[in-house]
This record gives sequence, C-alpha cells and structure tokens, in this order.
Amino acid sequence: MSLGVPPVVFVFLLALLNFPFARWLKRFALTQADLGALWAMLAVATGIACEWGEAPGLTGFLVWFDNPANRYRELILPYVPSWMVHDYKDALEAFFGGRRPYDLYRPDHLLAWLVPFLGWSGLIITLVFLMLCLLILLAPRWLEQERLSYPIATVPIYLSHDGWASKLLSNWRFWFGFFIAAIYDTVYGLVFWWRGQISQAWKGIDISQFIISRPWNVIGWTPIPLLPFMIALSYFIPADMAFSGVFFFWFRKFQQIVASALGHDVVPLWGGMAGAARVPYLTEQSVGAMVALFCVYLWHTRSYLVNLMGRGTGDEGRGIGTNLKNERWRPLLKFGLFGLIVGFISLFAFVWSMKSNTAFLLLYLIVFLAISTAIAKIRAQIGPPIHEFAFMGANRWFIDLLGAERLGDRVITIMGYLYFTHRIWRSHPMPQMADGFKVVHEAKALDMRFVAAMIFAIVLGAMAMYWARLQAGYIWGSGAPWGYAGWIMEWRNMKEPNYTAAAFGVGGALFTLLLVWLHNRFPFLPLHPAAYALAMNFGIDYCWFPMLIAGLAKTAIVRYGGQRTYHALVPFALGIIVGEYVTGSVWSWIWIVTGKPTYSFSIN
Repeated sequence: MSLGVPPVVFVFLLALLNFPFARWLKRFALTQADLGALWAMLAVATGIACEWGEAPGLTGFLVWFDNPANRYRELILPYVPSWMVHDYKDALEAFFGGRRPYDLYRPDHLLAWLVPFLGWSGLIITLVFLMLCLLILLAPRWLEQERLSYPIATVPIYLSHDGWASKLLSNWRFWFGFFIAAIYDTVYGLVFWWRGQISQAWKGIDISQFIISRPWNVIGWTPIPLLPFMIALSYFIPADMAFSGVFFFWFRKFQQIVASALGHDVVPLWGGMAGAARVPYLTEQSVGAMVALFCVYLWHTRSYLVNLMGRGTGDEGRGIGTNLKNERWRPLLKFGLFGLIVGFISLFAFVWSMKSNTAFLLLYLIVFLAISTAIAKIRAQIGPPIHEFAFMGANRWFIDLLGAERLGDRVITIMGYLYFTHRIWRSHPMPQMADGFKVVHEAKALDMRFVAAMIFAIVLGAMAMYWARLQAGYIWGSGAPWGYAGWIMEWRNMKEPNYTAAAFGVGGALFTLLLVWLHNRFPFLPLHPAAYALAMNFGIDYCWFPMLIAGLAKTAIVRYGGQRTYHALVPFALGIIVGEYVTGSVWSWIWIVTGKPTYSFSIN
C-alpha cells in the first residue's frame, strides 16, 4: 500500500506515550520534527524491506533448486555476477530448509553470506541514495513553488502534530472513526479465529464468476472490495483522480474484451505482465505512460533546474540555489548535487562489476530511476492509495524493442536478477521519502540533520532487510523467489524484436501526452493521465470500488457542505485508517506469538 502499517502504528503509539511529556515535561518530550523524522525513517526502511526482500533467496536458489530438468547451473548461473550468489551447500540447506536458527551465526555461514550481503545491500543503498539526492534537488520545486498536496502525508502530519498528535487525540471524530474500525476488525478477526482460517474478506464479491461466455469472461478477477482504510485513504485524493481511476480500470477490462473478440489469446488478470508479452500489452502501456509522465514532469521543471544552478536572468550571484528566495535550501542542494555525482560513480562501479554491457545496464537503471521519480511525483501530487505496477519495468520494453538475441543472454539474465527494478512498486522507497520530506517540512525541520537521518535509515534498512530475511529462512525455511528463473528463460527465448508490443508502449506514451493536454485544456474532465498509468497494470483492482465510494462521498460533501464540512471529516477518516492499522497489528502479533493464522484487513 502507499501508506505502510508499521510506521503509522509506531508513531501513533509513540505519540500516545509522548503526550504526558509534551503536556507537563516539555524538556524531555519528542517534538513534531522528531516524530516526523522517525516516521520518514521507518517508512523508507519498511519500503525497502517490503518489496525488495528477496535478495537472500536470489543469492542461492539457482544452486539449491538446480536439477537435470531446469539446468540452472548451466543455463543461468554463469551469467549472474559472482558477488550476487554463493554455493556453500550447508548454508543454503539451512536457509531453504529452516529449523537451524542459530547456524546463521556460525563463522562459515557468515562468511558464505558476507559477499552477497555486501553486494546486494550496497547496490540497493546506492540506488535509494540516488533517489534521496534527486528528491533533495526537487524539494524546493515540489514543496514551495508547486505546493503539491501530498495527500498520503496527511496521516503522519496529523500524527506528529505538536509531538503528541494534538490534532487527533483531542478530536472526538477521530476516536469515533478509530473505534468503528477497531470494532469492525475485532469482530471480523474473532470470526476468522474461531473458524481457524485467514481472512479473504478484502477481496469482496468477484463479479467475474458470473460472466462465463467469451469474450466477456477475459476480464479476470474483478472484485467489489469494501476496505474501510482504503476508502478513508481515497478521501484525501482529488475527486477527478478517483473517478479517473475507476474509468481507466474498466478501460483496461474493455481492452481485454476487444482483444479476445479479435481472436487473441488473452489471459485474464496476469496476461501480458510477468512473462512474455501478450495483447493488449498492458505492461508496455504502463511503462510508456510512466516514461511519458517523467518527460512531462522534467519539461515542466526545466526552468527551475536552470535557475537552480544560478544561471537564470538577473542573478546577483552564481552557484547552486542562488536564485531561490529561501537561502536555507543552499546547503541541501549542494549536498544533493554532490551526492548525485558520488552515487552515479558508485552505481557505475556496480554495473561495471557485472561484466556485461555496462552502458546498456547503466541506461536501464537510469530509466528505473526516472520511473521511480515519476511515481514519487504522482504520490506527491495526487496520493493514490496504491501504486502497485506488478511486474512493470523497462526490461520488457527493451526486450520488445531490441530482441533478446541482440541484447544477449547475460544482459537478459542480469535484468531478470535485478528483480526489484520490475517486480512491484507499491511500497517503493522513493515515494515514501517524498512524503517524508513533506512531513518534516511542515515541522520546519528540513535540514542536513534530516538528510543524515534518512541516509542512516537507508543503510540500516537495507542491511536489516537482508539479515531479517536470512534469519527468517533459517527459522522457517524459504521457497524459491517467485518465478524469476522461468521468466528469465522465457525472456531469453524472445529472440526477435516484438515491434507490436513496443508500439503499444509508444502508444501508451502518446496517449498519456494526449491526456496531459486534455487535463490542462479541459480540467473539468475526469481523465487524469496518472490514473491511466496506474490502471493499465494490476493494483488498482484492490481500490477501484473504494475510490468510487470516496469520490462520490467527497463530491457530495463539498457540494452540499462546503470545504468546512470536508475538513471537519478529515479526523474521522484518519481515525478509520489508524484504527484498522492498530487493530491489524494486534492480530499480526497474535499470529506471531501463537503461530495460528489470524485476520488481516490488508490487501495481502
């Protein structure tokens, strides 16, 4: 989800504990800046751990799961950089088999994991550090010139206000929403606890089960989910974005129906995402849309970037940040520019050590950073409750455009092994950091201390992710990380370019540019270009119905009650979010302590 559970629950509980200090012992109390920075640090560390945590599995699964049928050692392993893998059998047996929790700390096991640990952690730290530097350079533009709304950041801003969530804890509407959500999840959880099964209630009614005739049945899983926290999160996004998300969700389904009617083999839901490209090439459309949005954002920022370097007209001085009215940005911007240089040198070293086409892989990772920046801008501008983009990445676009034979097996394999660049984007660390900048900026504490805190969180978060995943494997065992080996072989067999798929990617980019023009020319039309990019990929399936409910409710509230009524209900929406997050965390701890599966309010 866009808003992670652990940072919200931790900061909320910390705000409760901080209340007596903030009221009577201010000398010992945490400030709003402290709580905001803690939320930002936890958000980026959690973002890294949530979706980028398969590195330990990728370290050894080729060796451990190799057999005469798949021939991983022969077909894939020779193309993988040596610092990404190891083949110490006893360590792999303990990791994949489990039930040996203390063997991780044996010297021979630690030594076996050391090089991959440093390599994977170093690469992830380098990429996230580059994202941090990009956000530093863009922060004055997004925060003070464009004044983006950062809808998701509303939650941590309220939680950290005055150091003890004073805007929430003293508001009865917040507690009303909190207890409604807590009671709802408690009752639901007890029912599933009694039945001894995990909740699947969030899926709602799947209307596709009632559609059995072709071509209509290719729409795949189409739920009507009732997720209270998702409705509450959608309350903060613009109404046109909510309706746009619903429209383009069904536009995606319409494309699948038309493709099937024309005789194409359309696979419901996942068709054309993880493996080989399939009509209507949804992944290619998503990539094209995100690249187009990045180009649009870059074009709109061009004058700011020129002035940032102190080269605009009427300068009294020269140097980065000279033209900005607020001089406190200058040390941050200098660090951001210097950090970009250092980060790209480090990234070049990692790519060079992969012993492949260095220029192409460096371009591939730059495109990854560009898409990451576009998602961060979407998050800051409209705050969608989820930005999943399952299996979307530039890897498939390059394969479609150039063909695997021209790229070479080593390049294809390495792109497949860089799974976090195309696996999923829903808790991506860059959008998390973007919200963190807003939260700390509201507390008037956006300075080099915050940057140092973020660097600490990035380093510790990446390393803790790898260690925690290793320890979990040594305790419970680990399976193979998704289907990366199969997908790599599938991509390598796509020898010739697929110009049709590439054309759909270009078409997605051009259609996005058309939507940008329409959105600027006719702002009353609910056709937001970011919604098209989000809806062409799986993810919005979770929240299209909550977005519809929230959009209708928000429109009615603003029309008949005005902005005053809308703002009066903000604490109620926040109460629902925090209430579900806290109650869901309690059920998670019950699962951990008892070992018995419990209710989950979340999408997974």
